[in-house]
Amino acid sequence: MLIMTKDREILNLDNVLEIRASEENVECELMNGYIYTIQSFKTHKKAEDALDKILNQYDRGQRVIKL
Repeated sequence: MLIMTKDREILNLDNVLEIRASEENVECELMNGYIYTIQSFKTHKKAEDALDKILNQYDRGQRVIKL
């Protein structure tokens, strides 16, 4: 599955070690150690909802998810 970051970069989730909702961001850590902010939100609840959206679509094939 592919995901578009806030900087319009496309990340392949096959290369992701961890994806998490921090204070007001959804972030992912890649296997090479880089941490990308996928999207910033005004509240932690909205970040958690976006993370749920990503996780619910994970097994639906190769496509780009935009938040």
